Amino acid sequence: MHSKTEKIQKEYARLAQKYDEHWRVYLEATHKHAMEMLEPEKSDRILDASAGTGLLAGMIRRQVPCELSLIDISDEMLSVARNRLANDPFTRIRKMDVHALDYPDAYFSKIVCLNSFHFYENPEKVLSEFSRVLKKSGKLVMVAWCRDPWHFRLFDVAMRITQRPYAGSHTSAELQRLLKVSGFTVSKSRRWSHRFWSLLNIQAEK
Repeated sequence: MHSKTEKIQKEYARLAQKYDEHWRVYLEATHKHAMEMLEPEKSDRILDASAGTGLLAGMIRRQVPCELSLIDISDEMLSVARNRLANDPFTRIRKMDVHALDYPDAYFSKIVCLNSFHFYENPEKVLSEFSRVLKKSGKLVMVAWCRDPWHFRLFDVAMRITQRPYAGSHTSAELQRLLKVSGFTVSKSRRWSHRFWSLLNIQAEK
């Protein structure tokens, strides 16, 4: 197992039980943006990549009974998700690495990647996997840390130096280039801020 993956697992094993409450305000803001772009429908088959505690899935479930697949590399975070979504026949929860998705080609109608892209060691590989498992004309929704402002560039450098479980954030231009190379067309892109955090909303189609 890669050392960064191990660091992420250890970090979120420690945080899992208090994660939702500790980051409540930030999560409310980012999840609201994700839901507005995702627009889940009953006919959808949605992949929640790096789903964590299943907070977004719970929001989707309260809105519409579509088919949901949640994946994450943290057993502890997924344990919280399983409790949150217990006895839900429309939801499947699996431990899985986004770099190697164990799903058939063209399986999902929508994929959501929320608050996690900065952890991916090989973002090109992840986006290639997203493209592979997404149906033609399917939708990818992302809310990602954005390195456009100067203060977030400094933050990115500091995070790399401290050896935290962090791979790196991207500028809006970098992320759009990565998406294009992976076969996506960006239909919406908007940068916004929540307190310290610089964030980028992306909606892209295959």
